[in-house]
Amino acid sequence: MTAITHIFFDIGGVLGSNGWDREQRQCAVERFGLNAEEFQWRHEEVVGEWEEGRITLDEYLDIVQHWLKTLGAKWSDEAREESLQWSLSRGSRSGRVAYQFARDWAGRHSKK
Repeated sequence: MTAITHIFFDIGGVLGSNGWDREQRQCAVERFGLNAEEFQWRHEEVVGEWEEGRITLDEYLDIVQHWLKTLGAKWSDEAREESLQWSLSRGSRSGRVAYQFARDWAGRHSKK
């Protein structure tokens, strides 16, 4: 098994760019000497699940917790409940929705 040396993650257009389109992925393959076919397969396997909301509830909550911690916000029962409502109101339980919730929550609950 090959050791993982890099992880690329597309946050799904949250930044309003197509910075991770096929051309950009090809540049990453060339720059880091990756296997193009394997890289494309992994991209489709992972990003499809996250972008289309096919992750489990536990995975969604884990992602929310990760982003809250990264953004300096605390995980709480209130954050959990609101993150569930957030995903329901958007009709998706994806990595992008989890990230958007965490940014919103952190912004509203940060110490100023």
